[in-house]
Amino acid sequence: MRHDRATEETRETAALYALGALSQHEARAFEIHLAEGCDVCAAERRRFSRATAILGLAFEEHPCPDYLRDILLERIGRETQVPADEGSEPTVDPAPPAAGRRGFARVLPWLCTAVGAALALGWIFTWTSARTEAGRLRAELSEARAVNAKTRDELGALASRSTQLDRILEMAGRQGLQSARLVGQPATPTNSGMILWDADRRQCLVIASLLPAPPGGVYQLWFSSPGTRVPVGVLEADAHGRVHAQLPTPAGLERVLAAIVTLEPAPGSAAPQGPFCATGQFH
Repeated sequence: MRHDRATEETRETAALYALGALSQHEARAFEIHLAEGCDVCAAERRRFSRATAILGLAFEEHPCPDYLRDILLERIGRETQVPADEGSEPTVDPAPPAAGRRGFARVLPWLCTAVGAALALGWIFTWTSARTEAGRLRAELSEARAVNAKTRDELGALASRSTQLDRILEMAGRQGLQSARLVGQPATPTNSGMILWDADRRQCLVIASLLPAPPGGVYQLWFSSPGTRVPVGVLEADAHGRVHAQLPTPAGLERVLAAIVTLEPAPGSAAPQGPFCATGQFH
């Protein structure tokens, strides 16, 4: 499968391949992938190969102490001497310094390659560790945001309930307040609620729990007085069927006997058409 763009995974594979740190199976699979013509991975391999080649030369040179050079030259000189025949006097290399310099010249490229590989492996380890740490921090940040959003929603719900309670307490302290307890009807037995009505200020507060209205239908509140039923307003419920509404009542309602909640076609009706869903007598 060819890649359209470089990813963290393709960069890591190309870097490890350039350092020779892939297993034989992984390296072979990567070479097959390159042979299939993936230009993105080929470019990443060339880039990391160049970087690996210059890692060993990326640091300033420092002079070697004289005693270390002498020890290394002496060690190389001993290893390059031809063994003497048994019983004969050991022969002395007439020019050990020159042989030592030749041996040191042979060892120097290997030392540079080893140092460069070690530096590259350290860079890969640091890069991988940083990527892992970044992933962990992103996960923690996402979790913290989720907790923050949940806490914000809970605080909003508490603030809304506090506002609702303040309205109830404020209306409950008024003189001449009338109340009606809503009771579900046979078709909707679980519907229930309470209505507080202030006739002087022409306001009513509705607190109810209703079954979800079917599509295209709305709950509507009516006040029943002798000989007529007056529409008060549409009751909007939340996702859980809870209703908390403060509605103005029409003028001229001097005597109200009952409150009725019906199911009407949206957006409401001028006269009751649907079934009764809850009723209550005013006291």
